Amino acid sequence: MTEQTRRSVLRYGIAIDLVILAAGVTMLLPPTPAVLIAVFTVASSLGAVRGGWRGGAVAIFLSLFALGLMFPEVIRPSHLATYMGLAMIGAAAVVAATRPKFVMQPAALAAAAAPIAVPSDPEFDGADAEPETFAEKPLQRGSVSALHLHDATSESHPAPSRNKGAMRRRAKEEAKARRQAEEEQRVAAARAKREAEVARQRVEMEVARVERERLATERRDAERRAAEEARDRAEAERIRVSKELEERIAREREEARLEQERVEAERLAAEAALVAATEERERVARELEAQLARERAEAE
Repeated sequence: MTEQTRRSVLRYGIAIDLVILAAGVTMLLPPTPAVLIAVFTVASSLGAVRGGWRGGAVAIFLSLFALGLMFPEVIRPSHLATYMGLAMIGAAAVVAATRPKFVMQPAALAAAAAPIAVPSDPEFDGADAEPETFAEKPLQRGSVSALHLHDATSESHPAPSRNKGAMRRRAKEEAKARRQAEEEQRVAAARAKREAEVARQRVEMEVARVERERLATERRDAERRAAEEARDRAEAERIRVSKELEERIAREREEARLEQERVEAERLAAEAALVAATEERERVARELEAQLARERAEAE
């Protein structure tokens, strides 16, 4: 594993671990928006300590995902926007506080300490010579220590003119090194700003995606509740119709039973009347026979 890869793994690994730790801490605390936003804001800010803008952006993105996934009934889009603003402010403050100060690069120090080529002519004045004349002069190597000023005892004697030219070149090289370092810092700041803008856009896109998913979930829940209510109404209607049908069948059965009892009663009454008529006919026949027998007996 190269040094660059190791740094990248360390940068993003710390951010991911901090988000996981924040998620675990929130499971132990009351799930209120203020507590959740505070815990994940601290985690995102700490993620920018070693990871810089990239680590902070990763921590913010993962924190938004964790908040939207783990606490959908507590966290609303306004809470996500508040967290995003606080996390970006905290990450920016941490990055600004941990930004390294300007330090002379080792390459610049080595160039400043290296031997400097100066003209061999002791009468050469570096301040008045043209660059072409200076380049055409025969050169000899001298130590940087030869460019230092004399101490207080020799201040009355002017320094050689070649030391003045060397000091001018050294000052120019140091100024060039400072300009390069400042340019590198400006480029790094611009890159960090671009990365922060990209991270912000990604976070906004993620917030919009989470909001769309939440709306879609609410719409599906509403449709599911409407379907359940329609099913309940249909079931209630079926039960009502079934009950009415059973009552009507029972009523028709009762009417049929009463009608059958009435017919049976009429049949029994008719049979009783027939029996009575038969008995009456037999009685009349017996009376007629008895009368005929009496008349026959009287006639004899």
